[in-house]
Amino acid sequence: MTATSANGCAAAACYVYQPIPGNNCQVTIVRDGSTHLVARVPGSPSNYLFYWNTGANTSVIEINAPGVYVVEVESLLDTTCISRASIVIQQLQGGGTQEFRSLTTSISPNPVAGSSVQIAINSAIEQNLLIEMYDLNGRKLKEMREGLYPNINTINLDVSQYTNGLYMLRIIPSKGESTWLKMSILR
Repeated sequence: MTATSANGCAAAACYVYQPIPGNNCQVTIVRDGSTHLVARVPGSPSNYLFYWNTGANTSVIEINAPGVYVVEVESLLDTTCISRASIVIQQLQGGGTQEFRSLTTSISPNPVAGSSVQIAINSAIEQNLLIEMYDLNGRKLKEMREGLYPNINTINLDVSQYTNGLYMLRIIPSKGESTWLKMSILR
């Protein structure tokens, strides 16, 4: 799935996901040789839809240039399972490749039926984070700052005052690139 920011940029960000404890929804990007990336999911890849920022819709993609590679997966068995991961390839292998894994995020439950949603964020390093919530008209509705520690961080976001609809969350780490996540409230 591709998210588009208020200024028209298509989604791309750095994420590597660790699941919310007890939640089986997870994706991790791993390198397979020098020119392939694999989106690893629990169980069979045939049970998931894959949306890469390159436009590919398979679990494995071929890469031919440095850059940010993002995949969002959606389970065909559990409609609340939507997860995203990304990896930054700074140089293709053979030339001293560096992979930088910054963040992985996931929202649960999505759609939101209650008064809050959990955002699970796995950070490779200690850093600060800004979360912004927008409506589909581009109005910023909420902003919160959090400190992240290496490994899994769970942030509860109170959405009790918002009506049913689609919202965008912008996740902005102090080290790395920001990303947009889609959140649906349906009570």
